Order: sequence, then structure tokens, then C-alpha cells
Amino acid sequence: MQRILRKDLVREVKKSFARFISIAILIGMGTTFFIGLNSAAPTMLHTANAYFKEYHYQDLKVIAPVAFNLEDVQQLSEIDLVENGTLGHLAQTLTQPGNLVLEVLSFKDQKEQFKLIEGRYPEISGELVLDSKGRKNYQLGEELSFLEGGNHDPAFKETPYKIVGFVESTRYISKNARGVSAIGNGSVDLFGLIGEGDFTQEPNTIDIELVPKSRQKNVYSSAYEADLVKAKAAVDVFVETKIAETTSDIKSELQDQEKDLAKQQREVAEQEKELAEELQELSDKKVSLEEEKKQALAAYETAQNLLTEHREQLTEVKNRLSISEGAIASEGKRLESVAKQIATQQEELAQLQGQADSQESLSQLEETYQRLVASYEKEAGLHQIELGKLSVIRQQFLSIDQLVQLETVNLPDVDLITAQFANLEKERSDGAKQLADSLAKLKETSTEFDNGLAELTREEAKAELLSYKIQGIDETETFTPFKENIERLGVVSKVVPFVFFFVAFIITTTLILRMIDQSREQIGTLLALGIHRRQIIKKYTLYTLISSVIGLGLGIYLGVFGLSQVIINLYSPMYNFSDYQSQVYPSYIIISLLASVISVVIIPYVVYSRLFKLPALQLIRPKVASSGKRLLIERIPGLWRQVPFFFQRTIRNIMSYKVRMSILLIGFVGCMSLLFISFGARNSVDQLQKKQFYEVFKYDVSVGLADVTSTEEEAEYSTYMTEKKMKHLPVFQEKWESLTADKKRIETFLVSPEESKVFHQYIEMTDADSGKSLTLGESDVVVTEKLAKIFQLKVGDTWPMVNSEGLTITPKVTKIVKNYYLHYVYLGKKAYEQLLGEPAVYQRDFLLVEKWGDKASEELLNLPAVNNVHTRQRDIEKMEEMTAQLNNLIVVLIVAAVLLGLVVLYNLAYITILERKQEIAVMRVMGYRQKQLTRYIFREILLLGFLGILLGSVIGKGLHQLVMEQVELEFLFFPQIEWLKVFNESGFTLLIIASLLMILMHRKIKQINTVEALKVKD
Repeated sequence: MQRILRKDLVREVKKSFARFISIAILIGMGTTFFIGLNSAAPTMLHTANAYFKEYHYQDLKVIAPVAFNLEDVQQLSEIDLVENGTLGHLAQTLTQPGNLVLEVLSFKDQKEQFKLIEGRYPEISGELVLDSKGRKNYQLGEELSFLEGGNHDPAFKETPYKIVGFVESTRYISKNARGVSAIGNGSVDLFGLIGEGDFTQEPNTIDIELVPKSRQKNVYSSAYEADLVKAKAAVDVFVETKIAETTSDIKSELQDQEKDLAKQQREVAEQEKELAEELQELSDKKVSLEEEKKQALAAYETAQNLLTEHREQLTEVKNRLSISEGAIASEGKRLESVAKQIATQQEELAQLQGQADSQESLSQLEETYQRLVASYEKEAGLHQIELGKLSVIRQQFLSIDQLVQLETVNLPDVDLITAQFANLEKERSDGAKQLADSLAKLKETSTEFDNGLAELTREEAKAELLSYKIQGIDETETFTPFKENIERLGVVSKVVPFVFFFVAFIITTTLILRMIDQSREQIGTLLALGIHRRQIIKKYTLYTLISSVIGLGLGIYLGVFGLSQVIINLYSPMYNFSDYQSQVYPSYIIISLLASVISVVIIPYVVYSRLFKLPALQLIRPKVASSGKRLLIERIPGLWRQVPFFFQRTIRNIMSYKVRMSILLIGFVGCMSLLFISFGARNSVDQLQKKQFYEVFKYDVSVGLADVTSTEEEAEYSTYMTEKKMKHLPVFQEKWESLTADKKRIETFLVSPEESKVFHQYIEMTDADSGKSLTLGESDVVVTEKLAKIFQLKVGDTWPMVNSEGLTITPKVTKIVKNYYLHYVYLGKKAYEQLLGEPAVYQRDFLLVEKWGDKASEELLNLPAVNNVHTRQRDIEKMEEMTAQLNNLIVVLIVAAVLLGLVVLYNLAYITILERKQEIAVMRVMGYRQKQLTRYIFREILLLGFLGILLGSVIGKGLHQLVMEQVELEFLFFPQIEWLKVFNESGFTLLIIASLLMILMHRKIKQINTVEALKVKD
């Protein structure tokens, strides 16, 4: 009998091979997704742990702006849980060419901490091993220079560094993220290794290894984390003491230097005062000389005018003298002529006196003579008068001539005066120049002293701000983000596989129950033949068990080595793990096995037990159909008559086959829920990026300003902003921590703008409840929504915040606004001053620009007042990198949901057709065409499909919220999804699946044999 039953089992498998395979596929799919999604996360964590163990990671890394020595290392080694420490160097710089931010580490033969990808390690000074990520920017043999502010970085020897190799490091397990930086674009682009001797500074880092007992633990385990926290606390005490001692020494030294500078400055000030007084005396002397010169020139001008006047008089007298002398000379000549005439007349008169006959002539001659003598005497008298006048004129001439000669002699020499005054002015000018030069040198010395004092002030400020960092392996750039990504995957693996399991095993149970129902006649016959029911149950149990074992085995294999690897491969491009070590987790296999046993053994056994209570004869006979009942809608005549005939048939059929249709509806609802979860998750991620970086953050560039700057540096920065016509807003921005009731610290950014009224132009504030746009008032304390949710804050509530210096404040909420990435508290100017007791120091600048490129960043970075330049595009890229794995996982889930929908709906639709073959055959005989038959059957399926879409969207929305709340990290807040868009995408996808099924089922309906289907079993 056993052999007969075995043959019958084989015959049953061959006869219903499609059902056999369907059961295996459904169980395989449920198992694949359950094991695959649940195995991926621990597999990646196991691989990461093995990677850290292989490349000898550091448990803790101390980074401080002080010099460490071997004595410090020795003291650290005495701390519990600390095995040893290694001194090292760390500095961040800018590369040339490329202008990339490079984090440079010292290399001292610690090859076990790195994985050499290409080339070799540094052997001599001037050699550099670069991050493997840098292979797309640089090549082996290329030389780099390290710059700070456009000049050589003093932290390194002044030499070009030749690239000799490329490596990977356990410090950076991500292929992209390298950490944050206070210089450049705000992010580290690459890391590099150089010899210890290439650093000009003393060692400023200590790499610490815990004791072997701790290092043997899994780095992602809570036990290791506990050891790490304990060791870190002890190391923190040591480093804090070291920092305090160093700060005290620096302050003491700076105070001594400040005293010396102050003393020298006082001496310089006194000399400067003396020189200023001497310079004032020279200035007064210059005024006196100019007055004397003015008076001398005035006297010279007066004398010159008088001399000119006298010379004019002399010329006039001289002219008169010449005229007089000419007149006298003429008179003399006339007198001589008259004298000659008189002499002639005397001679003639004498001659005539001896002659008697000449008395008359003598008389006339004497008369003429007397007339001549009288004329002569008259002329002589006139001549004497003229001579007297001439003598007076001569005397006047001589007097004036002497006066002119005297004035000429006494006239000041203007050239001499000018020369004398020029010499005096030159002497004064030379003295003044010497004094001015001396004064300028003193002022320069004074400026140097001022700068020295300012530098001391800055150094004191830096001493006050000395901070250190103890970075555990869990705080490296990608260690925690990697763990968080895996945890998010773990959350998804807890929800989504459940839906898969539920749908797959419900359908599997349906198939088995359908098989039992179809085997009633055979079971009744076997019972009538006397075969024990245990053997009959064994036959059908073996059928389903073999099918489920095949599906289970296939599901385990595909889950561990298929889907799990697919998911891992989606993550692997982001990390340096080359070989993932696939792991088999018995717990997940046991859960899958139990679910399979429940669906294919226990539930069927319950059905068998109920079935075997019936007489064999009743089982052999066909199952009596239940009597028909009028539907509720039929009791409304006016409404029922309006329903077309085919739709009346559809409604009747759905109500007639309640169980079957309910299972079909469950299939639609399950698939729609999975699709809604997947498309909804994708929409949430897209909305997060869009809303945060395009709706909330409106500024394009954030410029970090130096902590301590001179007036000249600030003026240079302001001039640059003005020349470039950049719209900018100075803000105070600092990282604080919000303290929860259980002392958990939530990283929070405190932001206070210089001008509150324009703040909304840079950061949009939207009320978390009403969605209305808000502005920042001077006394406002505005909290972002996720922070308010964590602390359960509402308007009027307070909560504590603490900064790195231990200062605690308790802000009072006035507004709550939407924000989706990180936590922010926005303070008005008055609110800031009230909380912190002093005006804000604006050390960051928000910029609004139309275009921005690397050249603009370089220009800003070359300004001494600028520390770093951070663009919004950088944040977008970081967000894309953070959500890339989730997006890839969503694609896998969408594909999985589509495949599950195809398999589930195909099987359910096929069962429906098989159960209604006779009905289809009757309708075919009645003259219905093939397309009409297909529409007749699928009208019910499509109606259930639409109903499933509606119900599935509601359930999917709830599951989506559950998944996103679990996936959502502490610093993320996913916005509300675009419900209608997600509904359309999910519903359209499901309708496409239904359309494909219609095509497949159309062929199945065509293959129904009408004659065989119409046969009635008696």
C-alpha cells in the first residue's frame, strides 16, 4: 500500500506540477526576502569587523594643538584598558595643484594600518603616499606643494612632495567621505602620508590601542563600545590635564611678552613725543623765517622803489644840467663873438681916432661899440645867472647822484637774501625730514608693537580656545554612518519581509487548501478502501512538504548568496570592503522553516482533520453548493436595475466566491502595500533633499571667518564683498548640544543673524503646524521641528543647551519651524544677548549668488579673514551620498514587489480560472467570444484590483510611516510624502501587473477544453 501511495504521490506531482512549483516558488520567495534582507546587515557588519581586525585599526586617536612626548605615551599606557600608544602628526593643508584639502598623517612603518593599492610607502623625505581616492586627480611621480593662504604651509618642510603610492585606511572605510575641515571648502578631500621628519611641528596626536581582550571583541558590539567609552573617559581626564598645563604655560609666557612689549611701547611713545615737540619747534621756526623773509623782501621792495624814484630825479636833473650847459656854451660863444666884435670895433675905433676926417665914422663906431659893450655886459650878466643856475643844478645832481650811489650801495641783495633764506629753509627742512623719518620709524616700531600686542591678544584668545579631540573608532568619518546605514537596512528587513512572508504563505496555504478541496473524491475513495487516514495525510503532507523543502532550500541559498549579495553590492561602491564574507544565520533559517511548516503542514492538517470527520460517501460525492441569497443591493430595485447585466454577474460572482475573492483581494492589498512602501520611501528621500536645500536653505555659500582677525583683514574682506556686489548676511553659528532628560546629547547648531529682518531671505522659516511663513524677531527663539519632537517642546517650553566650554543656557521656545536635516535653534539679536550676556561675534557669512565655481572659492580662501568656504552643493552631494544606499535598496524592493505581485496574482487568477472552467465552457457554448470571456473573468479581478489598490494604499501608508520612523535617524526628519503621486505610481505599477496577467490568462482561457469542462461527475 505504501508503494501505491508513493506512486500516487508521484502521479499527483506530475498531474499538478504547476501547483507544486507554485508552492515552491512562493515559499522560496518568502524565504529569500526574509533571509536575504535580514542577512545582509549582519554580513556587512561582520565584514567590516574583519576589515578592521586585518588592518590593525586604532581604538582611540588623541588630536590636540599641543606637543606630546614619550612620557605622555607612557602615562597613557598605565591607564586601565589601554595597551599602548604611538606618537604621530596630523595637519590639514591645501594642495597645489588642485587646491584640495589634504589631511596629512605621519608615517613610521605602520604598514599594517593601511592597504597598499599602488606604488610603495614613503622611504625618504619629500615622498608622499596619497589616498587611493586621489588617483583620479593625481598620478604616481607627480609632485605636490602644501599651501596656507597662498604661501607655503609652515607646518611642513618647504619642499615639493613626490607621490610614490596610493593606499586605503581603516580610518576612512568610505570611498568618498574623509571628514570635515576648518579650511578650504569645509571638507577633507584626501588624506596623505609623509615621513615624520617632514613635519616642522612636534607630535600632536597619539594613536591608542586597547588591551587585547577588548580588541578581540566585535567593534560593533555593545561590549566593545562599553570598553571604548570607559577608556575614552580615562584618556579624556589625562588630556584635559595636559591641555590645562599647556594653556597655563602659554598664558604665562604670553603675559611676560606682553609686559615687555608694553614697556618698550611706553619708551617708544616718550621718544615719539620728544620728536614731535622738536618737529613742532622746527615748524614754528619755519613760520618765523618765512615772516623775516617777507619783511626783508618788503624792505628791499621799498628801497628799490625809492632808488628808482631818485634815479628818475637824477636823470631829470642830468637832462636839465645838459640843457643848461648847452645854453651856457651857446651864450659863451655869443659872448666871444660879441667880444671879438668889440675888439674889432676897438681896433677900428683906434684907427679912426688918428684920422680927423673920420670923426663921423668914429662917432658911429663908438656908438656901435657902446651898443656892443652894453649887449655884452647884458649877455655876460645873463651868462653869470645861467652859470649860477648851472652850479645849482650841478650841486643838485651831485647830491642826488651821491644819494643814488648811497642807496645803490645800501640796497639789500635779494639774491643773497633768497640764498640765505634758502639755506635756512634747507637746514630746517633737513632737520624736519630727519625728525619725520625718526618719527616714522618710531611709529612703525609702535605699529609693530601694536601688532605684537594684537598677536599676543590673538594668541591668548587661541590659548583660551585650545581644544582637543579624542576620536574613538566609532567617531571616525564613516564608522558610525556605516553602522546607521546598516541599522536602517535592519529596520527595513524587519517590516518588508513580514509583508512578503504574510502574502507568500497566505497564498501558499490557499493553494494547498484548494488542492485538498479538489482531492475530496480521491480522499473519500481511499478511506472507502480502508486506507488509514494517517497514510492519506502523509501522502498530501509529503507533497506539500517536498515542495516547501525545495522552495525553502532555494530560498535559503538565494537569500544568503543571492539577494543578500545583491543588497551588499548596492552598498559596496560606497565602502572599501572588497570581499564580503557571506554568513549563514541559523535563527533566520529556523524562522523560515517554522513558517513553512505552519503553512504547509499544520494548517492543512487542521483542514484534513475536519475533512476526515465526514463519511467517505459524502466525500466521494461532489460538494453541494450553498443555496443562493439575495444581495443587499438587490433589495433596492431602483438601484439594482441601473447596474448593467455583466456587472450584476460580476458582483454576484464576487459574493458567491467570498473566500477565493478575499484571498485574491489580500494578494492585491499585499502587493499594493509593498509598492506603496517602496515608492513612498523613494518620495520621502527625494522630498527631504528638495525641501531642505531648495525651500529651507536659500543661501548658496557659507563662508567661515577666522576666529581672530585684524582690522585690515576685515576691511579687505568687506572690500571684496563690495567689489563683487555679493549679497551677504553675517551670522553667529556655533555647535552646541541639547541635553535630554536621560543626559543624552543632541548636536544642535545655534544661529543668530546680524539682521533679523532679512534672515528669511537666507533661511526660510515655515510654521511646523500651519505652514505659514514666519520671520525672526529680535527676541525670538525658533526651534526646528525634529528637535521639538525629540524634547516634546511646544511654544513657551524651555530645555537646556551646553557648549564645548561647559556654558549652559535655557532658551524659551517662541516658534517651531520646519526643518529636515540636522537641528537648529535660531536666535534674534536680543534673545542671544539675553541668553549669553554679550553681543554675538559674527564668524560666518551667508551668501546669495547667481553662479559659483572653484575660482570664486579660491579667491575667497586667499583672503586672510576667510577660514573656509562651504557651498550648498556640497551639502546636496553629501545628502545624496547618505541616501544613495537607501535609494538602491528601494529599487530592489520595488522589483521584489513586482515579482511577488506577478507570482501571487498569477496563481490566484489561475486558481479562479480552474475552478470556473465549467462556467466558462457553458458561456462559450452560449456564444460568448473569447475576448468577452476574458473580460467576464477579469472584470472581477480588476474590480478587486481597484479595491485592493485603495485598501493597499491605506495599509501601505501606515506601514510606510512605520518604516520611515524607524529608518529616520536622530538628525533627519522625513517630510510628508506626495500621497497622490505615490498612489498613482504604485497603482499604475499594479495595473500593469494585472494587464500582464490578463494577457497570460487569456491564453489559459483559450486552452480550456469545452467538452471536458462540461462533464458532470456523479
